[in-house]
Amino acid sequence: MSGIAIIEFVFSIADFLAAIAILGGGFVAGLLGADFVLWVAIIILVKGLYSLLTSISGGYFFDWMGYCDVAAGLVIFLAGAGVSYEFFALVGMVMLVKAFYTWARIFLGF
Repeated sequence: MSGIAIIEFVFSIADFLAAIAILGGGFVAGLLGADFVLWVAIIILVKGLYSLLTSISGGYFFDWMGYCDVAAGLVIFLAGAGVSYEFFALVGMVMLVKAFYTWARIFLGF
């Protein structure tokens, strides 16, 4: 596995953890700890903002993965503050698909 693939794999684990934190709700925070979930939210949000800033600076405005990361980070923060909307589950499912997509791209080579 190349160095870039390892970095992508680590970031996809963060995507998976974000999806689980969103879909699992308070159960995951109770199981792993609220601080851990907070750090996942921070990592996902920073990753998404970095992705968007670098993409936009290059003239590419359709970085769907970056938008998903920012949305997931905000959803985790809002859920931690007690805010809940039905579409939060959709964001969690999108993050889960994103993690699986990245794993398929790394291990199956497409």
